[in-house]
Amino acid sequence: MHFGMVRAGRVYTEARQIYLLGRAGYEYLEDLGKSLELGYLTEIDLRVFEHDKAVTDLRLALESAGINRWKSERELRKERPGARVPDAIFGLSGRTIALEFENADKGSERYRAIFLNHLERPAADRVLYVLRGEERMKSLPKILFGLQGRRLGLDLGRISFALEKEVIGRKLEAVAVNVKRGELRLADL
Repeated sequence: MHFGMVRAGRVYTEARQIYLLGRAGYEYLEDLGKSLELGYLTEIDLRVFEHDKAVTDLRLALESAGINRWKSERELRKERPGARVPDAIFGLSGRTIALEFENADKGSERYRAIFLNHLERPAADRVLYVLRGEERMKSLPKILFGLQGRRLGLDLGRISFALEKEVIGRKLEAVAVNVKRGELRLADL
């Protein structure tokens, strides 16, 4: 902090202060060619803080279990401006997996549109929806399964669902639900 590499901040949802990349830290990454040219963030966007924190926690858990080639939503937006992009993409056992984290209800029609986007314009081989809450774990696979009658030829088996606490705790051994393949481990996506 003394050299401006990191900075501390407060967010009302957190009991402790949080740490952010400082301007000097960002400039250092730029000098190394590792800033990804995403731009320096001057403040926390409280509208998406909880979501982004959860995605970061998922990344840390999955990277410690061996996933690779992580690309954040910010990176994906830069590559595909104007396109609907997932929260992240990562590599697992030679496949590309799109990650979607859900901590707020979007409504059935919005989920149908997102599912169709993943199925008709895939950015990855598979999609992992990580959900906060048992209710979404029951409702979202049903919404996905309901698409079967709307469009012929959709491979619903490309999308799986898992609970956040399972993924954080069990990592690639976490159980995922797939409407075509039943229950499987994340390692087997």
